[in-house]
Amino acid sequence: MKLQNRILKPLRHVVLAACICASAHADAWRSELFPSDWQPGQSDSQGRFLHDFSYAGYQQGAVEIPVVAGPIFDVVKDFAADASGETDASVAIQTAIEAAEAAGGGVVYLPEGLYRCEKNFTIRRSHIVIRGAGVGKTRLLFADYSSSKTVNIQFLGDDAVIEETALTADVANYSQVLLVEDASGFEVGDDVDVGWVITDRFVEAHGMTGTWKPHNGKWLPFFLLNIRSIDRSTTPHRVEVDTPIRYPIQYLDGATMRKRKRFIEECGVENLSLANPMLAGTTDDYAQSVRRQLINFRLAKNCWVRDIASFKPEGEEFDAKYHLYDKGIGLLRSKRITVENCVLQHAQRRDAGGHGYFYELTACNDVLFNKCEGIGARHAFTTNWYFGNVGNVYLRCVSRDGTLSDWNNNLGPSDFHHSLAIASLVDSCTLDDGWQAMNRGAMSGGAGHTATESVFWNCDGEGVVRSAQYGWGYLIGLSDSLEVMAKVNLQKPNLNWLEKQFVGTEPFDFVEGRGRGEFLEPQSLYEAQLKLRLSERSSE
Repeated sequence: MKLQNRILKPLRHVVLAACICASAHADAWRSELFPSDWQPGQSDSQGRFLHDFSYAGYQQGAVEIPVVAGPIFDVVKDFAADASGETDASVAIQTAIEAAEAAGGGVVYLPEGLYRCEKNFTIRRSHIVIRGAGVGKTRLLFADYSSSKTVNIQFLGDDAVIEETALTADVANYSQVLLVEDASGFEVGDDVDVGWVITDRFVEAHGMTGTWKPHNGKWLPFFLLNIRSIDRSTTPHRVEVDTPIRYPIQYLDGATMRKRKRFIEECGVENLSLANPMLAGTTDDYAQSVRRQLINFRLAKNCWVRDIASFKPEGEEFDAKYHLYDKGIGLLRSKRITVENCVLQHAQRRDAGGHGYFYELTACNDVLFNKCEGIGARHAFTTNWYFGNVGNVYLRCVSRDGTLSDWNNNLGPSDFHHSLAIASLVDSCTLDDGWQAMNRGAMSGGAGHTATESVFWNCDGEGVVRSAQYGWGYLIGLSDSLEVMAKVNLQKPNLNWLEKQFVGTEPFDFVEGRGRGEFLEPQSLYEAQLKLRLSERSSE
């Protein structure tokens, strides 16, 4: 039945599109939370509202990702990299990267071929693009088996704090104005983090005393912003930022605004196939301690990953099906990134302990995943560990065949995994394994509430959507083919392990238009909000 549905689904969409083009369908409808005259910040009588998700992506969606013309640093022609896969090419490729950095930027070009890479690559300067000849044409096989924790292609900013000032007043949800003690060390255009200490008060207010433990007492960034204006003529100083605050700030939690030394920016990885599995027969004792991630951006802004696919290496030394060891694309404390047209498949290690995550966000704001697929992961898409995952969007993505391990075929859906992801949007996605937004309690070292004020919009698939968000969550226009779990009877005795994940999450999440997503207007919430915001900006 699943195969039949997958075959029929594209035809169904073609027929539907033809009908809609011919005339407005009689069954067309809009969410009551997104009327035709919707404006950011409006809510209904029960306080339910949809965030403006349109800030996600490269340059906040205002411009297309560039095709960087050059200068070109050809790793074969200029640096003698071996494109046959016979010998290590990593030294030549890293030398090309450093030459591009010294030139102030450029394209490190890998022509068609197979590149065996026994070392990993680090990029520390902006305006560097790693480009291949195309998916399936340029292939990189990462063969560093000596390190227990490794990233194959890493982009690094500098997170040293060089300026900080305290907030002097609370900040309401959706405000873009911060009152601060002293803004004399800041300028218009500065990138700033706004965060606070995970105090006992903050933990208790969310019903997480005894559950949220790993970060208690630490200052953590929640919002990654840019300063639009500063008014020092008043006391306290007034700072306007580029993106709305998506969660109330209480300044008594030690809220401050910080400036870090340097974001890496305008960097990309594109047109490549990548693989990094361990050799067949690797012992479990060794493999359990290993983390191998294909691509990672740390403290980055306005960067991209596009047209990337994993592949299965050839040769008897590799297992029959695996493309990756465990992790794919990861972003840490980064903002305004687009990841698009990527397909990652078949993780070798998917068991407990953080393995098998294909698209992973940690303390990131306004990241857009567009037309990305994760197949055969533990969690194809996930937000993990720290607080501060805010405003991220998953558009027309596919999550499929997720399982907990080779020896445990229990469901491994995409999920919000840890520590209160705020204002996420899962938009027009196909969820053939599923997605979860729950109170995970003590699991994963005290994950607790994993999501709030997040939206599942017009999703289909054959999987399971479980949503028990802190405060309000929203499930709008989900297909009947999905199994949806958004409400349970908490009064009954002996709650099972799933039902316990609804404790402390009332009110139950808002469900609207089940089985009517085909006629939902707009079909994509992100695209509609982006069009609205850009049109209003152009008229200013």
